Amino acid sequence: MRKSDCWVVFIFAIAGPVLGMGGEWHWALDIFNHFRLQYPFILLIAIGLLLWTRCFKRAMIAAAALAGSVLAIAPYLMPAPTAAAAADHAGAPLTLLYANVLTDNLNSYELIQLIHRKNPDLVLLVEIDSRWDTQLQKGLPDYSVHEPITRDDNFGIAVFSKLPLEIEPRYFGRAGLPSFRCVGRSGNTSFTVWLTHPLTPLGREGWRFRNDQLEALGAEIRKESGPTLLVGDFNTTPWTHAFRAASGGRLQDSALGRGIHPTWPTSVPPVFRIPIDHILHSADVKILERSVLEPFGSDHLPLYARLLVASQ
Repeated sequence: MRKSDCWVVFIFAIAGPVLGMGGEWHWALDIFNHFRLQYPFILLIAIGLLLWTRCFKRAMIAAAALAGSVLAIAPYLMPAPTAAAAADHAGAPLTLLYANVLTDNLNSYELIQLIHRKNPDLVLLVEIDSRWDTQLQKGLPDYSVHEPITRDDNFGIAVFSKLPLEIEPRYFGRAGLPSFRCVGRSGNTSFTVWLTHPLTPLGREGWRFRNDQLEALGAEIRKESGPTLLVGDFNTTPWTHAFRAASGGRLQDSALGRGIHPTWPTSVPPVFRIPIDHILHSADVKILERSVLEPFGSDHLPLYARLLVASQ
């Protein structure tokens, strides 16, 4: 490699981590925040090439960018409390399965079979249209609580539950897309689950609509007391301002300490995927298990969680 190529390698390697730092202020820069999992691999290759061509100063700067990229993903790689330790906490058990079904996906049978195998208490779904809702109602007769908002624009949502739930549709932000606030009980313990799916942040307007919805939702979550969950396709990864805003300052990512679980898009190899489907929880919800499930024809992978909800 020629010396003149050092600059090309250097700029390519550090551009993503550096540009992502401006993601709070511009939609195009925010895109670079989504690939925090991929940046360490790119930077390691670049550092090797820079050292090989004796471009030591640029290699040191790239090494600093590598350290920052590793720090960004480190909380997900640190060991989480074991299920046995979490089970020491008193609380009621709760299981949930979440999926972005992809409106045009015709494989409802595969999702229904997956739900039967996992047998969750709650099933939370996005991108539900009337066809999907009809097929799911037929395939899930054991779920006595069922609340859909069907839409043909990829932003319909639905909840199926074996537990008693009070479900309230809520609308946040200028896009006017639906979310659900679900209040339920497991044994003598009450809990709140929010389901949301904001607009895809393509272009400045879509980015603002997504941010508005997640920020307004986070403001509502700050008002909640007791065990709270937020589930959905956020159309953003954990390293953005919008994701932090959605937590309302009181929820944490259930993936912390359990690895980074990329869920989209299924059309590319896993190393190129990013995590945009999430389960967030308050401190009084203990995670016993969190996993990404097998594909069923959607461009997203589903999530499953087994929880303990603290008694109040």
